[in-house]
Amino acid sequence: NESRLSNFMAEHKESLKGGYDYEFVNPPPKSLECSVCLLTLRDPHVISCCGNEFCQVCIERVKKDGKPCPLCNEQNFTTMLHKKLVREVNALVIRCPQKELGCEWEGELGQLQRHLNPGAGVSSAQECEFFMVECAYHCGAQLQRRLIQEHEMEACPKRPIEM
Repeated sequence: NESRLSNFMAEHKESLKGGYDYEFVNPPPKSLECSVCLLTLRDPHVISCCGNEFCQVCIERVKKDGKPCPLCNEQNFTTMLHKKLVREVNALVIRCPQKELGCEWEGELGQLQRHLNPGAGVSSAQECEFFMVECAYHCGAQLQRRLIQEHEMEACPKRPIEM
């Protein structure tokens, strides 16, 4: 049972992670730190008993385990998304997680997904060329975005053959 839980946690690492562990341009204020995981609040929820904030995943884990509030020890509490803190956290400026590979992007945390997974309307200057993407022809290759086009046009064994 314990190994099944660890396998589940490994597979769902991002969704089970508490706060944000990115490199911030300026250190976030202590008021945006979760008291459980000690990271910057992810999906901050305010708790009814003492009014403190926690990451949604962290406080749900506490509640699921039948434990009291980590700060005031109240057993019965409810939580609610703290929308103002969501905006504050999303406005924090971070460095791209692919910085070690060469990406120089800095931007608001709330813009990170657009930087990593650009869609329509995002200029190429804003997209991360170092983010790992899968080959469009489903050969199983995963390469940095800046290298994938060359792979798909020249090296992919599943690329269409021009006649």
